[in-house]
Amino acid sequence: MGSGVVGGVVGTGVVVGTGVFVGAGVLVGTGVSVGAGVLVGTGVSVGAAVLVGTGVSVGAGVLVGAGVSVGAGVLVGAGVSVGAGVLVGTGVSVGAGVGVLVGTGVSVGAGVLVGTGVSVGAGVLVGAGVLVGTGVSVGAGVGVLVG
Repeated sequence: MGSGVVGGVVGTGVVVGTGVFVGAGVLVGTGVSVGAGVLVGTGVSVGAAVLVGTGVSVGAGVLVGAGVSVGAGVLVGAGVSVGAGVLVGTGVSVGAGVGVLVGTGVSVGAGVLVGTGVSVGAGVLVGAGVLVGTGVSVGAGVGVLVG
């Protein structure tokens, strides 16, 4: 298969593509699908029914809620928390830091950059190409679009 799981716990029904590396202490829920070439850092927790596209990189200590969908080429920095049901488009970059919180049901468009210390409330829509600067807090139900 060409993939490596080092000390992780993987639930039933998980599909893992080729060239995937999962670090020590990782917990992967049931029904998760991980695309080819994905790198998952140590201590990451992935909820059930998560879809991870090809070439995604997830830093150490990241928490991913159930039902999250992550597009190809996404970079998620260490310590980020992503709520349940979040949709993350292709090429999105989410900065490292325990202070980065992405709420339940958030949709993040392709090419979005999220800085460190950012909080995005539940149900927020972040349009393609938006830069969410360091330390920004976006309230629940808000739409952030490029005009």
